[in-house]
Amino acid sequence: MSCHGGRECVTPSSQCIELPRPATLSQTAAFLAELDLADIETEADSPRLRQSVVIALARSYGLTACGAMYLELALRRGAPLATFDSQLANATRKAGERVFGDRP
Repeated sequence: MSCHGGRECVTPSSQCIELPRPATLSQTAAFLAELDLADIETEADSPRLRQSVVIALARSYGLTACGAMYLELALRRGAPLATFDSQLANATRKAGERVFGDRP
């Protein structure tokens, strides 16, 4: 997906976005409005191709397999990760990538 200014950004599909608990209506609306401005591209490769890397990331950062898949994609593409999941956001930063909305 392309974020503002043509930069690439990784985000879970709209069906899987996890909001903070509790998420305010304004947080949700602002996040979805920013995503609406982006060109979204889906990943066509099978997750099995990167299974060992995903498992290693999950173990290293205490993530679910789903979270680790998003982290792997962000790292591989060199793109910020868009998430409300604070554990995934922290893992992304620790792994050396930005989180969508972070200031440079």
